[in-house]
Amino acid sequence: MKFRVLAFCWGISTILAVSQRILAQDSAEKVSPKIQCRVTKEELKVYADFMRGQQESNHVAAMTTATDARDYDIDRFNWQLAAGGHGIPPGIRDDFSKKNSVDCMVEPFSGVPNLKFISRNDKNKFLMGGWTEFHKMYGNGSYIVTLSRVGFNQNKNLRCWKHYGQFRAEPRDFCTC
Repeated sequence: MKFRVLAFCWGISTILAVSQRILAQDSAEKVSPKIQCRVTKEELKVYADFMRGQQESNHVAAMTTATDARDYDIDRFNWQLAAGGHGIPPGIRDDFSKKNSVDCMVEPFSGVPNLKFISRNDKNKFLMGGWTEFHKMYGNGSYIVTLSRVGFNQNKNLRCWKHYGQFRAEPRDFCTC
């Protein structure tokens, strides 16, 4: 019984901490955006190619206009790949980690059917319980996607990025290399 109460309290405190962090980000962005850079043209091309391959003709994808600065732990992911004989080259991991240390603006681009762009503030509102509103705006089956910065090798012919999709209330997190 004590374990259940402890687990429940830990769960509630985790939810509150995450909610406070999201709300703090939301408020901070309204007052003074902390966006320090813009993604490169090479990265926008990767995003467009990726999104074209993901799209279903009758669903809208809402892509956030900012990347999230965070430690994606690319080295841990690399260990998993390396165990199967497919590690990520060090240059790509270094570029990926360096680029993802700061928030970055994603300039809206064209050429992808049914792709809309939303702010981080709007994304956070939808994730905090506004899926009904989201689906009113974009239709059932639509989803939100956030992409990391893209890490490249020196020749820019190999790349790695993370994509996080929110399909209704089901988060999906992927790394593509």
